[in-house]
Amino acid sequence: MVRWTPPPRGWFKLNLDGSVYNDGSHRARIRDSTGRVVLSFAEKTEHSTVGIVEARGLGLDRVVAEGDDLVLVQLLRGEETQTRIPVALQQEIVALLRCFLGRDVRHVYREGNQVAHTLFRQAYEYPGVWAKIEDDRRGVAHQRAVPRAA
Repeated sequence: MVRWTPPPRGWFKLNLDGSVYNDGSHRARIRDSTGRVVLSFAEKTEHSTVGIVEARGLGLDRVVAEGDDLVLVQLLRGEETQTRIPVALQQEIVALLRCFLGRDVRHVYREGNQVAHTLFRQAYEYPGVWAKIEDDRRGVAHQRAVPRAA
């Protein structure tokens, strides 16, 4: 049986969805040791360090990076390089990971990443939802639309 498991207490888990969408988008989610979502995002870009940069920006210092793309996991562990991601970006990713006091990179089968995969697929189909969630998190105010009296 395969399931999502929380990171150790005091750590955060960065779940990476290794799916390849036609436009090269990717998704990631950060959760704490209780499973509470700290950050989720979907992005239309072929290659990016956004998940790692966001974790650093949130001030997280102990991160488990977990994904279902074995090639990416091996790259993050420094076990091998590959041609799918530009060498300069590979070096940047490894350097960013070294900034964490604690880091662990793990492979998980797709079945253990189901919630992230499904939510990110839906977020990808409805990208405006994530922008609104981020607006709420930042406390963005919106003009009240009141219909005029007849």
